[in-house]
Amino acid sequence: MPEGRSALFYVMIGCLSVLLLGATCVGGCIVLTVRFARQVERTQVNPDARTAKALEILGAERLPEGYRAVAALEIPFFARMAIISTGEAGDESRPELGDRGLIYLDLIHMGGNEEDLRDFFEGRTDDPEALRRGGVHIDVQEIIRRGVIRAGGAEILYVAERGSISTQGHRASGVTAVCLVQCPQDHRRRVAMWYASESEASGKDGLEGTPADEEALVAFLNRFRFCGQR
Repeated sequence: MPEGRSALFYVMIGCLSVLLLGATCVGGCIVLTVRFARQVERTQVNPDARTAKALEILGAERLPEGYRAVAALEIPFFARMAIISTGEAGDESRPELGDRGLIYLDLIHMGGNEEDLRDFFEGRTDDPEALRRGGVHIDVQEIIRRGVIRAGGAEILYVAERGSISTQGHRASGVTAVCLVQCPQDHRRRVAMWYASESEASGKDGLEGTPADEEALVAFLNRFRFCGQR
């Protein structure tokens, strides 16, 4: 592995390439991946560049207090990803996700499992298989609640659950709000996952201040503009 390139960089490139290969031709994906590899690498090895890219993808002016940018990746037109968390900076090949974090995916929508996806968010099934097929890996232990909110400049369907999520080989457990972001007149698939460890919970039901607290969820997501307007 060339000096300065983290394992996370290569895993992210590979993961998004696989997603794209299912949506368009192999040759075009490889060309795009190579063309933007150097730009993506810069965001992975330079914390300031990574933070700037994460802010651009999330449509935010600043990160929430205590959060830092763990990863930020864009393949123009096809896919964007940002991960921010409260984990401490350290070995970027194995970044800590911390007790709280947000994972955001914005992918071109080429049809497919839209009905299955809405079945999960609207309560007709508790099986997140449609999300797994889209590259979002969730192990649901308990569905806490579902709802529809207006936040981050979009209408959002969410499922609050206990369990674990994983991305790029890193795993977080606790309470997660899995959000389907719906931007007007848009044909992209946007999924945001705000997670918190059980140790972050408070209140009588143990959910106050967590992603399962709808008031806290709206306040957190309103820091961003997922549909591009600030």
